[in-house]
Formats: sequence, structure tokens, C-alpha cells
Amino acid sequence: MQPLFRPPPARALPLARGGDLLLTLTNRADGETTDWPVGVTVHLHIEAPAGTITADAAIDGPHARLRIESEDTDTIPHGVLWRAIARYPTTDGDDIVLLNGTVARHDGRR
Repeated sequence: MQPLFRPPPARALPLARGGDLLLTLTNRADGETTDWPVGVTVHLHIEAPAGTITADAAIDGPHARLRIESEDTDTIPHGVLWRAIARYPTTDGDDIVLLNGTVARHDGRR
């Protein structure tokens, strides 16, 4: 069965021991890079066993820059779920999942 609408892309989020997670999401509309709308916030959520690890993006024009320190990423096992969400400043605060997937460890840790 076909999805009713286009689902968010699923990607592996690569992590390695001792490395900070630095991720920049660039806003695009109709294939063109464009500034994030005023008031939009972007968040990264990783479902770690000890609880969800969250990062709030610093938005600069079309770029949403996310950072999680290695002290936190080193605790995240292979295979846990993650998602990047844009929250639009509507009355209800519409949350749109931009990307999601699972963590892929690249240091032998499972």
C-alpha cells in the first residue's frame, strides 16, 4: 500500500566513541536553499536507554546546527531510534519530522 503522503527520509546516524555529534540541517524548498521561517525551532531527539537525549539547534539563515557532546553520544548504543523535528510557530505548534532512523555505531560498541 502506498503512503498517503511522503514520509520523512530514514537515515543511519553514525556515532563513534569520543566524537561529538555535529549535524547541520539545511532548509530547502523546491530544491532551493532558503532561510528557516521566522520562529521555527529544530530539535534532535535520540532515544537512549537512560532517557531521551535532546539537542536544540542554533538557526542561522538556512542552517540549523545541532551539537551533542561525546560524553552523551558515547552512552548511546547501536540501533536506537532518533529523529530531527522542526516545530513551526502555529497555534498548536506543528511538529514536522524532517529525518529519522537508527543510530549506527562505528566503534565496535553495540
